[in-house]
Amino acid sequence: MLNYSYYGIEVPNGKTAGEVQTICPQCSHTRKKKTDKCLSVNLDKKTWFCHHCNWKGAIIEKVNEVQYVRPEWKNNTNLPDKVLKWFESRRISAETCLKLNISHELEYMPQLNEKVPVIAFNYFLNGELVNVKYRDGRKNFKLHKDAELIPYNFDSVIGADEIWIVEGEMDCLSLIEVGINPVISVPNGASKNLQYFDKFMPLLDHVKKVHIAVDNDAVGLELRNAIAERFGKHRCDFIEWGDCKDANEYLMQHGGLALKEFATTFTEFPMVGVYKVTDFLPELVNLYNYGLPEGYSTGMDNFDKLLKIHKGYLTTITGIPGHGKSDFLDMICMKLMVKHGLKGAFYSPENRPSELHISKMIRKLAN
Repeated sequence: MLNYSYYGIEVPNGKTAGEVQTICPQCSHTRKKKTDKCLSVNLDKKTWFCHHCNWKGAIIEKVNEVQYVRPEWKNNTNLPDKVLKWFESRRISAETCLKLNISHELEYMPQLNEKVPVIAFNYFLNGELVNVKYRDGRKNFKLHKDAELIPYNFDSVIGADEIWIVEGEMDCLSLIEVGINPVISVPNGASKNLQYFDKFMPLLDHVKKVHIAVDNDAVGLELRNAIAERFGKHRCDFIEWGDCKDANEYLMQHGGLALKEFATTFTEFPMVGVYKVTDFLPELVNLYNYGLPEGYSTGMDNFDKLLKIHKGYLTTITGIPGHGKSDFLDMICMKLMVKHGLKGAFYSPENRPSELHISKMIRKLAN
């Protein structure tokens, strides 16, 4: 089991919870103030961050750890002309393909039941190959068998203050093509199962803003909400692709400059229960033209001059105990129901037994 001492971090004796400050094993020994406690350690989340050298990390506990298979890195990044032309048709340059270590190889595809040439999108973590997604010429996909599920291009977002999350590798490449590179893609399309993110969430604690740029369709909307719930909507916003489905389609139709501008135009998640003044514009116009609605009268002229009842409002009646408030309220309710055909329910625990309360209301109707 990994612990803090494995990383050279000294935690004060007796401390098991909260946040503590200690010296950083990465930089403190190189500084004039070697005893300066610049490393913050969150003992609850088991994460740390150095305010001097920005070193960060986490202890990730694994229960019933799965033994994943790691694919062999073949480094076949010298792509054939046919493959480069296909990427070029999607407005992705050879430079971007090389930057993401996209390779070309023969792979067995179960959909075709044979080995065929494929494009390999290689998934790296800390510079090591962890998974591969294969794509053949007929748009069949598969992930490397028994490999660990991780976000695509994850190394690019470590240490970033803001990140972009997209739905596919081609969308990731499209944003990188226009100069946006703290960007990751979910590995399994629009699936709402994001449990694989749990391992990486401690490494993303310092991300201040998450820009969700998934596909502009129904399942993409569900994925957007699932991502926002995981990161917290307070630090998320989203991008809608207008007349396009996703980032790559936007790049193909509108070009790189337009994509870069659009991919940095964000929409905030609406706050539940918070409205803009313009949301009430029809009601305001109606209020200006016609004033407040008159409300329901009881038929008691002197009372109606002072108060009329509006549906949807709360009316509180107060007064001296034992002076007839409940009887008066019963009479108002009965008159409103009879005069305007309304329906109501009574909760009156002081009027027990209930048949006595009902007889009192019948007497009011009869008078």
